[in-house]
Amino acid sequence: MTHIFNRLPSEYTDRLFCCYANKDRELLVARITNIPGWRLERVVFPGERFLFEAPSSAILEIHRNSPNGPTCSESLPCAYLNVAGFGKSSGAAAVSSVNVSSIPHRAVPPQTTLKI
Repeated sequence: MTHIFNRLPSEYTDRLFCCYANKDRELLVARITNIPGWRLERVVFPGERFLFEAPSSAILEIHRNSPNGPTCSESLPCAYLNVAGFGKSSGAAAVSSVNVSSIPHRAVPPQTTLKI
């Protein structure tokens, strides 16, 4: 599993706790590259939920394999992927569990709780 996490620079105080769910049947690569001095990249397996912290201005790009090589198939504002109830003042370290039924993108089964 590929993980590229660089520590988020301290000047980004407007952080969001986000979730992306891969509901496809193929591996996807999630990337954030639009934040100066910071980069995030992760392989997201089919059915996997990817939880991450990012600046509110970040854009999550979803790349999939195509006959011509990797292609960016989606660009999602992280503000859209923000887990309800978590945001600027709530860090991921303070979270003990997240009700994933509140995740706005790529709906997951209701009443599912994801333990962190």
